[in-house]
Amino acid sequence: MRRSIISLLSTALLGSALAVATPSTANAAYGVYDLYDIQATDYHINTGSCRYIAVTARAASVPQPLNEVTAQVDVWLGGSSIGSVSLTSGADVTSLSGRYYFCPGLDAPGTYRLGPSNVSYEDTNYDDYDFVDQTTGVMKALQSTSLKNFSVKKKGNKRTFKVKGTYFGAGFGSKYMSFPKGTKIQLQRQTSSGSWKFVKTAKVGKHGVATFVITSKKKAKYRAVDKGTVRSWPATSKTLSK
Repeated sequence: MRRSIISLLSTALLGSALAVATPSTANAAYGVYDLYDIQATDYHINTGSCRYIAVTARAASVPQPLNEVTAQVDVWLGGSSIGSVSLTSGADVTSLSGRYYFCPGLDAPGTYRLGPSNVSYEDTNYDDYDFVDQTTGVMKALQSTSLKNFSVKKKGNKRTFKVKGTYFGAGFGSKYMSFPKGTKIQLQRQTSSGSWKFVKTAKVGKHGVATFVITSKKKAKYRAVDKGTVRSWPATSKTLSK
């Protein structure tokens, strides 16, 4: 009986020693390296050609020296997995960077989710570690828009504003197109404090043009604003003083 107990104790101690010598589990690795602040450069789609979008991430302070760190970041649009982007560190292992190859003919305009990420690194003992980091970020790749030809005609206290809205139709021949009929555009007036106040909403008619008719005795600065969509960036016209 005594020999059995000693044998069991020896086995337990050996197992503990092996556990100490074995690289950390995913949970322990997560405690050593923790990603945060995954970001991507906003992309205004204005061409049918493919472009690289810069993606970066940072990590909390690392309590021990590490060699190069890599992170394979999942890319999602809605509930669909689109692909991934590979990030790598340099001498500063708390800063990672990479590029996502975005093609308007294949990738839909929208707000993409970045993450979770499969993180791999090697410590100075040349032990390799892999774990999944749940941090997420956002990558916006939306169609470029503009409000141009903003003009005004004044007759007495009556002012008539006109503005034309256009957007880059990614995936629709990859060219600039007029706003669809019925799109709502706002007219705003600048207040004495410098902020902008809503004045009126107009719907786009033929050829992407919206018309606003207002009455005002005072001279003021005006602008037109498009709020954007899930596929297109917001846009603001030039400012007119009338």
